[in-house]
Amino acid sequence: MRRWWTLALILFTLLTATGVFSSCRRESTVAEKSRQLSLARTRERAVPPPAPGPTTVIEEQRVYLDSTLSMKGFAQGPKSAAFHELLDAVSDAMPNCQLYKFGQKGPAPPEDFAALVERTSFGLELHRPEFYNLSFNPDDRLIEHLAAEGRPALSMLITDGVYSERGGSTAPPVVQAIQKWMDGGRAFGIFAFDSPFSGPFYSERTRKFLPALNVEARPFYAFVFSPTEKAFRDLEGQLKRRFPAARVILFSDGAASCSVSLPEKVKGLYSAAKPPNAPYQWQMFDEQLLAQGNPAVLKYGVRCVPVDEYPAADFSPEVSADYYRWQRDDFKPVGGTPDGYKSRVEPAGPGQHNLVVDFPRDSGADYGFYHMKVGVEVAGLRPEIVERSTRDDSQPENASKTFRFYELVDALTRQHYRTRLAPKLASSFFVTIANH
Repeated sequence: MRRWWTLALILFTLLTATGVFSSCRRESTVAEKSRQLSLARTRERAVPPPAPGPTTVIEEQRVYLDSTLSMKGFAQGPKSAAFHELLDAVSDAMPNCQLYKFGQKGPAPPEDFAALVERTSFGLELHRPEFYNLSFNPDDRLIEHLAAEGRPALSMLITDGVYSERGGSTAPPVVQAIQKWMDGGRAFGIFAFDSPFSGPFYSERTRKFLPALNVEARPFYAFVFSPTEKAFRDLEGQLKRRFPAARVILFSDGAASCSVSLPEKVKGLYSAAKPPNAPYQWQMFDEQLLAQGNPAVLKYGVRCVPVDEYPAADFSPEVSADYYRWQRDDFKPVGGTPDGYKSRVEPAGPGQHNLVVDFPRDSGADYGFYHMKVGVEVAGLRPEIVERSTRDDSQPENASKTFRFYELVDALTRQHYRTRLAPKLASSFFVTIANH
């Protein structure tokens, strides 16, 4: 009798060990298949980044001065004003630069671009109101010319920054022209100044000059087209020493960064992988996770931070999920997520969001695999950009603002984000859940 109980105990121990071994082997297989699927989806989702910007040496520096009648009021301000100071400082900030008087004479646009620019020199003439006597400033033609030429030149356009389109287009020619410049990875920046203004000024909304006004601080701008971000940064360093109050807007490939952090102190975490040991982020949880509650609620940190000069005030994360079930020793895609799955985004401070995900138990499979895809969208512009803009420049109280400046920067930001930043900022992570 005693021998029989001994044999039974031995048999029970062997069966138990076999079951444990089988379970461990299956979890190991699931983990390995999860890693393989994570790697495959990462490679499939990877979008080739936009071609990097040029790294060539600047061969030429140019300044184009908007010389239309709408700029005359700046010249009639005191000689200590920012407008006059910039005209004196720019030749030091851009040594040996070529200066061009820019604008259109009369109502008919010339066929030849050369008719819009006239070579001139730095001197007292620039500070005299009569220098500003041209009719229109077709900025789009100038910018298209800069975008099309092959020579690496650093160019600055000094202008009142008016944004308007007669037909009300949402993608006016000036935005399209600047986009052509940025498509090659080249940097575009704006220095925003304020300067006293005295005299009549042109209303884009009414398409006519208004009576003379005296404005203590009317905006004007230096639009900078730089082949490289470094050249822009060098120019920024020169100008900021002279004009510390100038606001800077910069569109470049390094304008923002995003990252997703996975929770690490969670009961039931069986295995994980993350850079630099793997080109993806993945976690696998055993049955202890759902034993604590169904659904299991996990929180992921999403951090998206623009550089100080980028016009976006913040980014808003968005998430979607592809789901796979463990069937016949492999993961098979399913056309939807299990009942009870949901995700939500919660703000967690400047540049910070929490992605909260409910992972339910899936009775249809022992294991489930989630491919979590995270993207971000621009969530508004910096407050000072909004404050500089007006949609009605026919009212004297709005003379200290720029007509539709917000719309200009917003259109450029969304174009730049979609074509240059979105592919780089999108990310994924992967989660395997044991349902048994």
